[in-house]
Amino acid sequence: MSEYSIIRQVGTGAFGIVYLAREIKTQELVAIKQLDKQDLIKKGKQDAVMREKQILRELTGKSFIIQIK
Repeated sequence: MSEYSIIRQVGTGAFGIVYLAREIKTQELVAIKQLDKQDLIKKGKQDAVMREKQILRELTGKSFIIQIK
């Protein structure tokens, strides 16, 4: 996470918190989702998170950090 500067929280969801951030190297705006691993395991939601991760990777080339245009 040291390569990103958090600007502000933009939302919360069933799986975690989403932040607006800036990639320090490129100055691009991105969205970063922070997940609570223990809560996901307790709720049995690992498969749903892994599906979301795969979809984001296929669409953007990154897992949980996406560029905002």
